[in-house]
Amino acid sequence: MNINNIFFFPLLLFLKVTHDVVDQCLRNNGVRPELFIEISKIIGHSTYSDSNYRHNKAMKGKYKWNEEASCDFGLIMGKHEEYLSKLKTNRGNIKTGFWEYISFTLLSKYGHNCSPVQCVIKHKNISQNLRLKKK
Repeated sequence: MNINNIFFFPLLLFLKVTHDVVDQCLRNNGVRPELFIEISKIIGHSTYSDSNYRHNKAMKGKYKWNEEASCDFGLIMGKHEEYLSKLKTNRGNIKTGFWEYISFTLLSKYGHNCSPVQCVIKHKNISQNLRLKKK
């Protein structure tokens, strides 16, 4: 399946990508990290900015990770271990797309409304805690 085939027709109809168009495409084609990674590459979204998430006040600031959200985050990350080594070097320019996918999955499957930036911070904190425990 080619990413251009998934999004080309809706873009012709609407002439811009909206949340509804993306949501419809995801429902019709399934949600996988590769899809989010490819979208990020196509639109040139290689870094994060607060302006990317300005529309959602719930995502601003520090996310309060409760035990359930942390467990769900760990579960999702565990399912996608093959991407973790690529995150360290950003091999294949996957970082932004991967974290978009993690954020989307946390909201759509588990109801946790956290931004990709908040997911990055959570992952870094977990990694730092593991390194400290090893010392």
